[in-house]
Amino acid sequence: MKGSARLRMAKKQWKLMEQQVERIERLIAQEGSDVTWNDKVPDPDNPRQPRQIDITIRRDGHLTIVECRTEKSPQDVTWIEQLMGRRQSLRADSVIAVSASKFTKGAIRKAEANGIILRNLANLSDSEIKDWGKACEASLVYYEFRDTRLNLTLPQGTEVGTPSYTKKDGTSVLWRGLF
Repeated sequence: MKGSARLRMAKKQWKLMEQQVERIERLIAQEGSDVTWNDKVPDPDNPRQPRQIDITIRRDGHLTIVECRTEKSPQDVTWIEQLMGRRQSLRADSVIAVSASKFTKGAIRKAEANGIILRNLANLSDSEIKDWGKACEASLVYYEFRDTRLNLTLPQGTEVGTPSYTKKDGTSVLWRGLF
């Protein structure tokens, strides 16, 4: 196969992969999301220069960019660093890197440290596809007591002196420490 034919074949595989990932993202996207393949995003620093993004996901004013690679060798830290720069440059909220092959250990560490989501099509299973779209929710519960009154009811006839509260080692416990 000649060089130009090989290049056309590689471009075709690349487009098919992007479109496949776009379909998956569309299936798992939350309601109200806008998933676009081969999107053109204006560069905030140079609005006349649109940037090509493989896939964008927009929802509630948030932008996620998805970039895909079809190379046979594992993707390395260099690509992850490029995506970090792209996220910053386009002021995207998140980045998803999808590889047709695997990622190097360095790329995985860099991505984890910098919030880049990695997806590997080399060993994609049905359960992994389902996990891609799982939303998670975290709740923080904080209690604060002010002007609190504690009433203790003791059996009749119990003699009560001045109460003191201590830890097992005999050190005092402050009232605030009880709550």
